[in-house]
Amino acid sequence: MSCVARVDYATGKVSEYYMGETCSTQEAIFVPKSKNAAEGEDYLLSVINHVEEARSDLIILDAQHLDAGPLATARMPVRLRYAFHGNWVKKDERH
Repeated sequence: MSCVARVDYATGKVSEYYMGETCSTQEAIFVPKSKNAAEGEDYLLSVINHVEEARSDLIILDAQHLDAGPLATARMPVRLRYAFHGNWVKKDERH
């Protein structure tokens, strides 16, 4: 639970971001980069718990470049409870 990974089933390529041995991540939330983003063109938002420090971070990752690490990090002075869950929404072709 200390890693976020992406598997491209067409190519078999795996990319990942490892948070560290004493960290755990909550389920990532997908946010499309734009209204017309293709599959995989997303940002991932995830809360990282730093167990030994009793605090959390909210990180934003580029889903296509996980190994580059966070694009942004919001540091929190407390540890957040496990609460977030990923969202799956069927794209409405009418919009």
